[in-house]
Amino acid sequence: MSGTATDDGVPAGGGLAITWVKVSGPGTVTFADPTKLSTTATFSIDGTYNLRLTASDTQLTTNDEVKIVVNPGNQAPVVNAGADQTVTTNAATLSGTATDDGRPNGTLTISWSKFSGPGTVSFSSPAALTTSASGRTSFD
Repeated sequence: MSGTATDDGVPAGGGLAITWVKVSGPGTVTFADPTKLSTTATFSIDGTYNLRLTASDTQLTTNDEVKIVVNPGNQAPVVNAGADQTVTTNAATLSGTATDDGRPNGTLTISWSKFSGPGTVSFSSPAALTTSASGRTSFD
């Protein structure tokens, strides 16, 4: 964070006292040095924070606020395997969807697999959102 403050030099020799503080937000904020115009702030949790920079020359004080939005880190992908199906053959076309926040590296890996049911299932393209599945049931 980089704030600015100027002074008219009155009173002489007073200088400026600088202070950063958290005004509002869901977690705690730790400032590397809250008495410096340029400092770093570390936020304990995601959310919207209002921070205040105050400058005082021992006679007069003024402040300004800044809003900081801390976005969540890596979130789990959202997946949908598509509508349930009833088929009369041993094959089905599967059309899934998957969205991701792009974190941590912009790569999303897709993998179809059999979760339950009798027999075996083969996927034509197990790493694609749309694939065909074919199965075989054997009874001994």
